[in-house]
Amino acid sequence: MAKVEFDSLYIETIRTSLPDKEVQLVVFNGKVTNSNSFEISRKIHFIFEEEIYNIILDLSNLEYINSVGVATIL
Repeated sequence: MAKVEFDSLYIETIRTSLPDKEVQLVVFNGKVTNSNSFEISRKIHFIFEEEIYNIILDLSNLEYINSVGVATIL
């Protein structure tokens, strides 16, 4: 599990298995806004450090996201 903190947001990754593949659950906690989206886009690559490219985004703890934030995550 890895955790990266930003202004008003932290992202956790949790490695898990489905019956036929390894996946990473990527949990967003807090807010993705104009003020932190640039830093997130510069550092988001940490998600792929374990070389697991099947990801599930958990946005249920995301308090706020605007259109810039959506573009950053995609």
